[in-house]
Amino acid sequence: MSGFQEILIIALILLAILYLPRRTRDARSIRRIRPQKDLSPGIRMALVASLIWPMVSAWFLRPWEEDPIRFLYLGLVPVALGWAFWWVASGYRKKGR
Repeated sequence: MSGFQEILIIALILLAILYLPRRTRDARSIRRIRPQKDLSPGIRMALVASLIWPMVSAWFLRPWEEDPIRFLYLGLVPVALGWAFWWVASGYRKKGR
C-alpha cells in the first residue's frame, strides 16, 4: 500500500506545480517571452559530444567496479573544462576583446 501512497503524493506534487500557478497568476503579469536563437551546428555537436564522452568513458573505465577518481579525471573533467573554455571564449567574443 505504501507504493500507491508514494505515487499519489508525487501526482499531487506535480498537480500543485503545474496547475496552481496557472490558477493564481494575473493576466497582466504575464510577460512576453522572446524566441531563443537556434543552436548552431557546432554547439549541437558539442552538446552531443558532452553527453557521449562520459558514457563512453564510463563504459571503458567502469567506475562502479574500479577507481571512480580516474573516471572523474578522464570522463567528467574534460567535459567541464571544454564548456568552461567555451564560456570564457564566448564572453571575450561578445565584449570584442
